[in-house]
Amino acid sequence: MSWRDVEGSTIKVIQGKTKAELWIPLHPDLSAALAAWPRTHMVMLTTHYGEPHSVKGLGNWMAVTIAQAGLPDRCVTHGLRKVAARRLAEAGCTAHQIMSITGHQSMKEVERYTKAVEQKRLAVAANEQRYEPRTNCPNSNPKGWNKREFFQSFQGYFGWVAPRRAAMSASTRLVSY
Repeated sequence: MSWRDVEGSTIKVIQGKTKAELWIPLHPDLSAALAAWPRTHMVMLTTHYGEPHSVKGLGNWMAVTIAQAGLPDRCVTHGLRKVAARRLAEAGCTAHQIMSITGHQSMKEVERYTKAVEQKRLAVAANEQRYEPRTNCPNSNPKGWNKREFFQSFQGYFGWVAPRRAAMSASTRLVSY
């Protein structure tokens, strides 16, 4: 990655697996760090010899740097892409927005990374929806009555409710209103 890859508040990245060219917005902290970084070479990160890192060499350098920082063993460079996808999903980004940042080529790939986040969001939404009154449904209960109040309000309309209930013996009643 060279200094020429920075344009304004974005940076051009060539995704390793797909070779897709991506323009990624720079985080303000990264922008500040790059502004303070010495521009002694055409590339941003060089070896101790002032040469550009190879892909494998950069991966090795990152592994050593992660270990020196005392981070857990689960912190690996491949995890950065997964974390980015998960955090974007947690922020409410669409799959297409996530793909534009991570460089994934298919929805299936993005779903693999964001499945747990989406499941949690859907479960919370389902739970909230369960308690909302459904006034647009034919079987709605807009007044929030319990079952007994709800069915009693329809006894006049459904003439069979009260007589049928009274005719049923206690042993055959399965549902209590």
